[in-house]
Amino acid sequence: MARTTLEDFLKRSIEVHGDKYDYSKVVYKTTETKVTIVCKIHGDFQLRPRAHYSDRRGCDECDKTGKSGFHKSEWADKIKFVYLLELYGNSERFLKFGVTIKGVDDRVTRGEIPYSYTTLFEKKLSGELAMSIEQNIKLKYKSITYKPFLNFRGSTECLPLAIKNNILNYLEKNTL
Repeated sequence: MARTTLEDFLKRSIEVHGDKYDYSKVVYKTTETKVTIVCKIHGDFQLRPRAHYSDRRGCDECDKTGKSGFHKSEWADKIKFVYLLELYGNSERFLKFGVTIKGVDDRVTRGEIPYSYTTLFEKKLSGELAMSIEQNIKLKYKSITYKPFLNFRGSTECLPLAIKNNILNYLEKNTL
């Protein structure tokens, strides 16, 4: 499969969004590396290229007014898996939490996580509940996040291994 180029990204983005956005600040690397896009109303925002054209995502500020072409309710309505993983490798050991549509094994087998893992918790929930739980964990532990040495999609949802039991207790209590 051929790699997507800047020209491909621009063509697909304009097909989806028309002239709503300015792409002059885009420094394109891959479909998964965030780029800077300029909303003509609200200014700069960052987004993964594929999310912009495939998922029809745009400016979050416009989305609050229903103008972005992407509506969070479409994502929220889908059944999701809330998960907690213990990741290890590269002389590291830490926790990764999150929400996925297809399940943890599918996400990992697609090569999205460059570490070995053990699934500590995985449960299928309504989309809104799953997203609420993920958001609550982010807020509760925002001061003690863990930054892995290897970057990957979702690497901002990592925590130190020392709080494993706290997170497991929270998940078990809030996903009945």
